Amino acid sequence: MGKLKTYIALFRGINVGGKNSLKMASLKEVLKSSLFSEAQTYIQSGNLVFKAVKTDCNALSFQLENLVKDHFNIEVSILVITKKELKEIINKNPFPIKMGHGTTKLYITFIKAAIRPEIIETFAQSTISEDKFHISKKAIYTLYQIKYSASKLNNNFYEKKLNCIATTRNWRTTLKLLEMSKN
Repeated sequence: MGKLKTYIALFRGINVGGKNSLKMASLKEVLKSSLFSEAQTYIQSGNLVFKAVKTDCNALSFQLENLVKDHFNIEVSILVITKKELKEIINKNPFPIKMGHGTTKLYITFIKAAIRPEIIETFAQSTISEDKFHISKKAIYTLYQIKYSASKLNNNFYEKKLNCIATTRNWRTTLKLLEMSKN
């Protein structure tokens, strides 16, 4: 058996508005009898830190999606990234913030697959918003002027306009997942 590596799984659309209800405790129990070990969950919105021998994030994502479908009858997209990728995403935040100041208005939208450059260019030129956004290879950073729920720049908008699968987390949750991945 190979060396275990730490991964972060971000579920898209779990426990939102009464749909795709999945208890994290039940998920952890199912994961005990699978190839995913040392599973830790954070809040009910589908955040999972785990260890596995595999090194292909796409394969792990596919396995997790099938596991959730088979055991809970829920079809959901799951994005899997390494601890190193999460750290890079955090470190590449283009918006200057100080801990505790402005962090409640910063969100990261994680992208499941690369977006074509021409789509990004068209989106950047045609999207007018008071909110600030920056699109990188693996994430969209959005700094909201008021709040996430009042902006058109939300997860569904990004998915539709950028033709991608994505899931969004606030800055605090993103930092907490990195902290959890260090254990």
